[in-house]
Amino acid sequence: MNSELLEGLAGLERRAQWARFLIAAVIATSLAYAAGVIGILQGWMGSSDMFIGDMHVVDMAAIVHFVTLAGSCIAVGMWIHKAHANLEAADFPALEFSPGWSVGWFFVPIASLFKPFQAMRELWNASHGAIGDYSDPAPGFFWVWWLCWIFSGIGGQVETVTMLDVASMALTVVSAGALLVIVNTVTRQQHTMDVAETFA
Repeated sequence: MNSELLEGLAGLERRAQWARFLIAAVIATSLAYAAGVIGILQGWMGSSDMFIGDMHVVDMAAIVHFVTLAGSCIAVGMWIHKAHANLEAADFPALEFSPGWSVGWFFVPIASLFKPFQAMRELWNASHGAIGDYSDPAPGFFWVWWLCWIFSGIGGQVETVTMLDVASMALTVVSAGALLVIVNTVTRQQHTMDVAETFA
């Protein structure tokens, strides 16, 4: 195995650790915010003792959730970049997505609805030993991750305290859970003997 790839695998594990931590934080803050919204809607959290200074605790939970979500997007993006870079370092043939574009497609209007999914599918299949054809179907939870992520984003655009907020947070939790499986599995696969031999 070449030295560039050895360094890449070590770097992937470091980035995976940050991604795991921040994805878990997103799950926790999503649940906290959803609970707060339900509390407001049910009348449990409308009293003055639910304020810290001029800010309601649910508003604070929303801010913390936004910060953790932004942090997780950065951490997962860095993990995706490194995982794809490892494929390049291993000289996998006919890769469609470069490390840069595997992340960059998330920021391209319209294409962001399907290109990141395709890039992650390529990463998954290649990391599981596929050579030259990476468009084979990914596991069903890939669709769970991606569709929940898309629809949670749509729900999150509505600036109201309603059950739509709760539904958006629920979708975020499911998407984050599926993403955690993807991060853990791909990181582990790139370290396994079978894939390591392919990478050599």
